[in-house]
This record gives sequence, C-alpha cells and structure tokens, in this order.
Amino acid sequence: MLQDTVTVIDTVRVAADGGSLQDWIGLGGAFGVAWGIVFTIGTLIFKVWSLKNKISDGAHGTRRAVRAGFENHLTEPTRCEDLTLWAQHARRGFTEIRDRFESLKALGAKVPGKVRRAVKDAAGDFDKASGIINRMLITPGVVENTPENEAQLRAAYQALRSCIANLTQAMRKEDQDRSDGYDQP
Repeated sequence: MLQDTVTVIDTVRVAADGGSLQDWIGLGGAFGVAWGIVFTIGTLIFKVWSLKNKISDGAHGTRRAVRAGFENHLTEPTRCEDLTLWAQHARRGFTEIRDRFESLKALGAKVPGKVRRAVKDAAGDFDKASGIINRMLITPGVVENTPENEAQLRAAYQALRSCIANLTQAMRKEDQDRSDGYDQP
C-alpha cells in the first residue's frame, strides 16, 4: 500500500536496501507533496508580482493624467485667480482619472503592504481635491476672491500634489524614474 507521508527513517531504509518500486513511489508521493507546496507558494508570489506590475502601469498612467492638470502651472499659483484657472484646467480630466482610480483600487485591494496603502492614499487625496474643486466650480469660472476660497483651492492643489507623490510610491522603482515630460509637482 502506498503511503502519503514518508518519515526520514523510511527514506534511509529505502535508499539503503535499494527498495522496491512501491517504496520508491511512496517517496515520490512525499516529494510530490513538497513540490506541490513549493509550486503553490511560487504561484502566489507570481500572482502578487503580476498584480503589482498591473498597479504600477495603472499608477503611471493615472499619475500622467493627474499631472496634466499642472501642465500650464509648473509653479504654485499665488493668487486666487491663478488657483481658479488651475482648478478649471485640472478639472477637465477628473472623469477619466476617477475611472482609473476605480480600477486601481480594485487591484490594490488584492495586494498587501506599501502598494495597497499608496493606492488608497492617492485615491483619498484625489477624492479630497476633486470634491473641493467640483464644489468651488459649480458655476464655471466664478469663484469669489476671498481668503477662505483661496485656502480651499490651495488645499486642493496640495492634495493633488500628494496624490501624485502617492501614485509614484505605487509604481515600480524603475518606473518612478521615468519622466512624464516635466518634472514637478
């Protein structure tokens, strides 16, 4: 009868006696279980690696889309009017970016650690910024020039900069160094 498990003593006995075919098949079953465990762990590692690569690719494209809102505003706007112009420009891609974040969050939920946190934080920063901008720009181009409005738009600006930084953390190291055509924010 074949055994599912083989002790070390059985292995030595089979090797010393030459063993019958049935004994060697029993050893193969034990090694088969070990190889099955190794294969399963390897498969899990490959799946996580594959998901991280998909997230990195998605984060790179999303970061590029968020950065497009800063295209004409490479230095931080100083006045409320400048912040309003920036917000109008940044708002143009919000629908596409929101869709990208939905797929990134679905993938990010399947991986552990720093990548998951980076995706979650980036999505939170984007939601914060888009919420402020959408609320402020209900009537396009009409934002009253008050210190409160300027502070809110500045908070949205900083939130999108933080979103870009978190998306960068979700990317593969070699992709973090790739330029999107301009360096900051």
